[in-house]
Order: sequence, then C-alpha cells, then structure tokens
Amino acid sequence: MKRMIISKGLMLLLVLYVPAGFNTVKAQTPQQILTEIYKKYDSTQYLSFDVKYTLSSDTLLGDFTYEVMEGSYTMAGKKSKYRLGDIEFMQNDSFLIGVYNNDKYIIVSDPKTNNSGSELPLRAVVDSLLDAYGSHYIITVDTLDSLTGMIGFLKNPDSTANFLKFAVTYDFEQLLLRSVEYSFNDQPYFDSVFFQPAPRIHTLKVEFLKYRLDNYQEADYDQNKYIFFEDGLCKPVERYRDYKVFYTRTGQY
Repeated sequence: MKRMIISKGLMLLLVLYVPAGFNTVKAQTPQQILTEIYKKYDSTQYLSFDVKYTLSSDTLLGDFTYEVMEGSYTMAGKKSKYRLGDIEFMQNDSFLIGVYNNDKYIIVSDPKTNNSGSELPLRAVVDSLLDAYGSHYIITVDTLDSLTGMIGFLKNPDSTANFLKFAVTYDFEQLLLRSVEYSFNDQPYFDSVFFQPAPRIHTLKVEFLKYRLDNYQEADYDQNKYIFFEDGLCKPVERYRDYKVFYTRTGQY
C-alpha cells in the first residue's frame, strides 16, 4: 500500500466571522472570501479544533490506498500547539519545537511566524492556485446547501497543473472551514498481465471538527517542558531523556 507523507506545514483555515448578509457572501469572489478567512484567523486570540486527514485512491486491479491520520490544534496569536499522529509541535515567542515520538527526535528552531494563522494548512497552496495558476483552473463559488459554500478549482483539460480538482468548503454564517480536498494523479500503475500503464487518482481530504474557544494553560507553551540548556548545549528534559535533539541555531545534534 502506498503512503503519502503529510507535511507539518499543513495547518488549517478557520475564522470566527458572521457576515452582514447571506447574499453578500454568495456574491463575493474566491479571493474576497479567502481574504476574510485569513484576516480573522490572523486576529483570533485563541481557538482549538480537531482535524482528520484521509488519503484514499480509486481501486485499480484490486489494489487501493486508504489511510487516516487525526490531530488537534490550538492557536493563540503567536503561540500554538498541535499534534498530527505521533508528532507534536509547540511554538512560543522564542522557539518552535517539534517532537517526533516514534523516532525519538526533537527539533528546536526559531519561531516561523509572528502569527500562527499564517501557517494554516494549504494556505500557501490555495494562494498559489488563485494567483500563479488561476488560468489553469476553472474557479467557481457554489452553494451546496443553506449552510455550506464551496470554492472549487477544476483543472482545464489542456493544463499541466498538478491537481485535478481542489475544493474548499465552509460555513456561510460564520465562515468556518469544513473541509479542504484535492485529487491528483499518482505515478502510472502497470497491470501485471499486459503491463499497460493505468492512471491512479489519489484524494486527500482534510476535515475540521469540534471547533471550540479553548486554550492551553500558559505553562504549556513553556520550552522548559521539552528542553533545557547546559554549558551552551540544548538537551532534552527527563521526560524525553532518550530523544536526540537537533538545535538549528547552532547545528548541534
């Protein structure tokens, strides 16, 4: 079964926003809708939610892919904590710390951003689709039901773009993201009888669940829960005593 590595750069699009009117939202362009989502995400004081990643494929010659990974996120301005499978991340004013529990590895680096909202998953991808690759897709804003809208990207037949289609669904009343989903062709699959190449379509769906106005305790954003410094060296605390540490500022392993 083939696997896809989901990058830690994948975080989420979310906003607490009640539009002035239902018809106004429907009349907005994709850029305007996403701008409002980004704007509110960037200014949210704190917000928590769960996430579910599902990677699947069509069935080809009795073979298919189906993988699920779950996680949770809390964003509090510049500070954030999130978990994806066995990987945990914490960012505060001074550090971005990634804990890879299966590999027993800790990476310590500088904070990536002054605002955790800028690291929402697929934010850069959606921006690229609109700005750099807009001509490669048919872009639409649709109404799925009385509560749900969708920004859709459908690949033009003569385009060399990577995605076959891409969709962002959100709640009309609050502009809460419900899902982000895209499909793409994998490497050609060769059958075992005639050895003919056959295309295989993979789909990655990210679902956003259980929104809540929760926040961790301030102490949970303390780097001293993960690391300490001794004689200029970055070391793991007792809880992670068997973990190796890589400190990017000095290149220390």
